[in-house]
Amino acid sequence: MLPNQKNMNGNKDPFQGKKVKYPVSYPLKVITTISKPQDVMKAEILQILHKLSIPARETKVTPSSKGNYLSFTIFVTLINEESLKLLYAELATIKEIKMAI
Repeated sequence: MLPNQKNMNGNKDPFQGKKVKYPVSYPLKVITTISKPQDVMKAEILQILHKLSIPARETKVTPSSKGNYLSFTIFVTLINEESLKLLYAELATIKEIKMAI
């Protein structure tokens, strides 16, 4: 989740206050605008994961019903809370990303 962004439950914590036991694997959802081509956005997201040495697999891309947004689902494995915080901080640097949970 991007800084100061709430998830669907109004909570700023992507794990909703539950104690996370690391390493943890989960589907990272990243919602972007369509201002850049899909392959460029995917490459930017994967570049961040590579830079942070976060293993990722099974990328799925789904356009929104009106075609204004793309939803990327990437299964990631985080080794500690610091890697979680760094991931969301790095994702926040991409202006086309509207939400990451």
